[in-house]
Amino acid sequence: MDVLSRFRGGLLGLAVGDALGAPVEFEPPGSFPPIMGYRGGGPFNLGAGDWTDDTSLA
Repeated sequence: MDVLSRFRGGLLGLAVGDALGAPVEFEPPGSFPPIMGYRGGGPFNLGAGDWTDDTSLA
């Protein structure tokens, strides 16, 4: 696997993880049910699958 593919995979993983975690950002661990798919809301009222500025800044 070349360096560019690894770089792209890292950015994709970042975006997916950010989109999955955005609705529960700033919530203490264990205070919400397990995340089983994309959902919206959270402190930023994002749509399902939207990422935060963390991904945009990467």
